[in-house]
Amino acid sequence: MFFLIVNHALLFCLFDGVSDSDFFFSQNPIITVAIFPFAIISTWAVIFGLVSGTANAYNLYLQIDKHKKNLGTRIKHSSYNGIYMLIFHFIFLTFFTHRIDDGTGIPKVSLITGSIINGELFIPDLMINLFSDALFYISFSNLIVNALLYILWRKEGFKKSKRNFIILIGTVVFWLILTPVLRHTLYPIYIQQANNRNFFKALFLAWLVGPRHSIFPFVAFAIIGAIFGIAQARNVEIFKIKKYSYSFSFICFIISLIYFQRDGFPDFGAPLLEPSIYMLNASLLILISAVLIDKVDNNKPKTQKKIAQKTVVLRRTSIASFTIYVLEAPIAASLAKIFNFLFGGDLANSALAIGLYFLSLWLIWHLILRNWSNYNFKYGCEWLNIQIMTKLRGRKSMKLNIKEILYNPFNLTKS
Repeated sequence: MFFLIVNHALLFCLFDGVSDSDFFFSQNPIITVAIFPFAIISTWAVIFGLVSGTANAYNLYLQIDKHKKNLGTRIKHSSYNGIYMLIFHFIFLTFFTHRIDDGTGIPKVSLITGSIINGELFIPDLMINLFSDALFYISFSNLIVNALLYILWRKEGFKKSKRNFIILIGTVVFWLILTPVLRHTLYPIYIQQANNRNFFKALFLAWLVGPRHSIFPFVAFAIIGAIFGIAQARNVEIFKIKKYSYSFSFICFIISLIYFQRDGFPDFGAPLLEPSIYMLNASLLILISAVLIDKVDNNKPKTQKKIAQKTVVLRRTSIASFTIYVLEAPIAASLAKIFNFLFGGDLANSALAIGLYFLSLWLIWHLILRNWSNYNFKYGCEWLNIQIMTKLRGRKSMKLNIKEILYNPFNLTKS
């Protein structure tokens, strides 16, 4: 999450949302090679869908298989999260987000962040809600994966593991193949509707293929996550997980190279992520997921405990990732405003100012998270989510028992 904070602050607070790749990549191949990994990681919002797909499918499978819970009830309760995220998606875009590019060429910014930047009350454009951010992506990933699992698992279908894996993998392939076709057909219509300010028509098309994390292709990553989650819940042998993961990762990598060869170097900041980027992301994230399952989940409990002890800061940040995502723009913009005042409006051109700015940003978030975690992140986005879900589901959750999660994670029962 701190990479997200730094990346967004760098792009939006220092360089004013410039997205042209030429701004970041010079003709010097050494500089390009050095920056390229960071540019790829900056597009990894897809990891939220993959992780949520893994966790959701894993927990649902165990609830249905081992705890004999009703499938329809569990799917319904799980889908509450997707609806919550969709509501918060609109709140986030209206009040908190950095400046966004919805593909129309007219940048848009939220009420709070825009007011901070402009130094006066700023009323956002309704059309800012056309942007498909990470919260939208998580929301529809949850809802679509839940629908797929319900179709596959009803009438004891969850026991037909081979059939389910084949269908889910086939769905991923179909999703990725269909995306360029849908983009070519629907994206120009979306731009037309957005420019004409036909909000609801543009919104529907934006959700399908628009900027930036639309249903196509990115829900495919959540389905990939669900495949990993089911495999772990069923205790599939690690050699099988690695065999299929490495094979699929290699195929995605080759397809990515073909796109790079055909389309040239991509614009990482463009409203739409190009196929070369999202196919490379698929390759890397599948590979990394398989490696992590092998090296972490399949280790002995003693080794897992050591890993947990060494990752307290990382996991504390992860627990509050939703809140960080929502609040990072106003905090980064406020701090940039202060530093621009201190350095005469020259923050982006002073190495000293930039260094102090990011050090201050890190220190602010470190202190916020460390102290707030002592109070279980009360009143944060995660806390609010759990309060609502507890009411709707009628059962208590342990997800914000921060002390246990951070220091005794393996003593917790699943909630």
